[in-house]
Amino acid sequence: MCVGEVEELQGRLKASRYRVMDLEKEVSSLHATNEGLEKVVHELSCECDKLKLENSTISGQLSEREEEISELHQKLNARMNDYVILQQELQEKSSQLSLTQLRVQQVCLFPFII
Repeated sequence: MCVGEVEELQGRLKASRYRVMDLEKEVSSLHATNEGLEKVVHELSCECDKLKLENSTISGQLSEREEEISELHQKLNARMNDYVILQQELQEKSSQLSLTQLRVQQVCLFPFII
């Protein structure tokens, strides 16, 4: 080997060593970034699990409220039906009272005719 070849090989070796150092720094940096991302992923996963649990709880509460609303609608409908029936009975009683008052007036005015 001649001196020129040795110098060329030494230059290439030196360049390769710098390249290896740069790549090692890049790998180290990527490793640190990866660890940070893994931590963020873990935190987001925990938050997601928490939100899923909260969603499940709220869904259960919503279902209970919907059932309560349904029951209250049924009770309201029953009360409204009772109210309509009472209104009809009141109307009938009012009519009967009017007829009875008319008869009383007739008896008072014409006691011997009836």
